[in-house]
Amino acid sequence: MKNLLTIAILFFCLNNLFAQTIRDSVFNNVILIKKTDVSTNGFHFLIDIPLKPQKDPIVIFNDDFRIPAKLFFSRSSFLWEQNEIILITPDWEFRKEIIDEQKKTGLHIRAFPKNKIYHIKRRGSGYEVDSLSIVMHDPRKPIKINFKNPELKENEVKYFFKECYGSTCCPEDPAWKFEKEKNEMRNNFNERHNVNAYKNTYRQIKGKEGEHCDYYTLSDLNNVQKIEFIFQRTPSESFTDKVIDMQNIIILPSIINVENMKKLNP
Repeated sequence: MKNLLTIAILFFCLNNLFAQTIRDSVFNNVILIKKTDVSTNGFHFLIDIPLKPQKDPIVIFNDDFRIPAKLFFSRSSFLWEQNEIILITPDWEFRKEIIDEQKKTGLHIRAFPKNKIYHIKRRGSGYEVDSLSIVMHDPRKPIKINFKNPELKENEVKYFFKECYGSTCCPEDPAWKFEKEKNEMRNNFNERHNVNAYKNTYRQIKGKEGEHCDYYTLSDLNNVQKIEFIFQRTPSESFTDKVIDMQNIIILPSIINVENMKKLNP
């Protein structure tokens, strides 16, 4: 028993020893967010990159100045299942200082670009953030970033919206009472935008009494339309929590294995 405890402690120490930190000189498996990956309706942001939550820290390089760094901090605004994130961004404030100084003096200022690195640790509904500003190309300690492109496996599909219904009886899931109203709202959306929001939707059967979940890929919509669709509301029932609708959030596609699902409206 004592030997098992010792091994467990050693494993924990080694795991933390090699865990990625913001003071490392090499960052591996970094997800790059380019401006072309991001769409916004002026309030919410949609990043068209499928990210799977994982036990280890996810390392992200955000190169779109429109997304405030703080939106990556909280579970309620970004990837709520992920406990630890390392976020790298250009130091936008430093860039602005250089530009302002050049305008004021009329001189060209040559300076190595700086980046901000944040280590975000989430605990329950709260979070802690450690950060530093560094020169990435400092010849004394250059920082190397190894990017990776998230890829879908066989039978995996990304989707943007999920809706589930429980039993039609015994007792009846209250969601069935709003089915007609929801469909009318979606049909109006399709007509308004000349799209088909139902296209390439997958259905997962959960039981024999009508229980199922539908996964909407929204493949016929552009990204701004996807944001609008996700935050639609019927008069009597909302698709999303009202608290979320009152704050900026980052929308990401989720991933589902569709091998044993029915494809609707191909």
